[in-house]
Amino acid sequence: MAVGEGEGAGTTEGVGSAGGGGTGDGAPATGKAKHRPPYRLSEARLDGKLGSWPKEPPKAPKTPLERARLGLVARPGEVHRLAWRLSDVGRAGALASSFARAKPGALYPGATGTFEARAYFDPAERKWRVAARYVPGEADVPLQA
Repeated sequence: MAVGEGEGAGTTEGVGSAGGGGTGDGAPATGKAKHRPPYRLSEARLDGKLGSWPKEPPKAPKTPLERARLGLVARPGEVHRLAWRLSDVGRAGALASSFARAKPGALYPGATGTFEARAYFDPAERKWRVAARYVPGEADVPLQA
């Protein structure tokens, strides 16, 4: 059997179509089907040369934790207080340690530095808090909005 022959040859099941109860873009079906032109891989062609490989698109933060970490990456070196207010140093220290273990590059591909976090006692609130910052690496690529 030659390349391109046989079962499924020339099909692009799921590519550019809205079949299967969704919109094809990850969104659930809303009752109204969008008409999308079929895109067939068999019709692929080159459309101009690029100077370099395209950059990875920035990932949108999905959780408050990711938003907090991305906010630190956007302002390297600035120390920020996290919203947690805790009654014991053990829990504050564990949260700080867990926060600092994250790999910034997993959230933003240009981040080569590290997160730092430390528990501290806030006498005005009589609670334990967590301070955090992002320390950029030597090869860091600034966050692009």
